[in-house]
Amino acid sequence: MSKPALLAILRAAATDFDVDEFLARPGMPLAEEVWHRGEVGPLDRARETSGFNLAVADVEVSEIVFKDIHVRLSKLSPMLKTLRAQHVELTLDIAITAVLASSSPGRCVRCNEHLVFCLWRLRT
Repeated sequence: MSKPALLAILRAAATDFDVDEFLARPGMPLAEEVWHRGEVGPLDRARETSGFNLAVADVEVSEIVFKDIHVRLSKLSPMLKTLRAQHVELTLDIAITAVLASSSPGRCVRCNEHLVFCLWRLRT
């Protein structure tokens, strides 16, 4: 069995949000994904919001505790306050995945391994 991995993604989105202008500001982190209202998104539907995803953690669980996520988010505090002032919805998704023995439910379509997946979603 491989070690469990932890992934934490911060998502910021709003209907009237100039995501390109916001991310172009000095000191803004590099977003993993950026989208714009009206673009075709998943499921071939037009997106209702503009926004971005930012990885807060992507490591083996043994290397991180939730306190580390808190520290990273604390460092992003000025950016988060600015986003909230612009009425941008913030969501933090935290997922833990692990490859388990063959008796486990679910299979990864890429590697055909059996997976377990947990997700916490925190919204402002």
